[in-house]
Amino acid sequence: LCFVLAARELYKLTVLVFAGAQQRCRFACTAALLFCLTPAGVFMSAVYSESLFAYLSLLSLRLLAERRRWSAAAALTLAGCA
Repeated sequence: LCFVLAARELYKLTVLVFAGAQQRCRFACTAALLFCLTPAGVFMSAVYSESLFAYLSLLSLRLLAERRRWSAAAALTLAGCA
């Protein structure tokens, strides 16, 4: 579940960062797809904490890009505990 949420956060972060680009949705879909197809995906689908860490760190990056600093700090603190 956390791996799917991490891929969704990567998609949202990519759309947010490349807001001025004309093909940002296509680029975001490609980034999320490549994230899912990496060899590390084996560890993301197992019962390890890597998927939770990836989700929380990508969430904190997106919140930081949205200028929500305190929420980003809380998510990054939780990622450090994962």
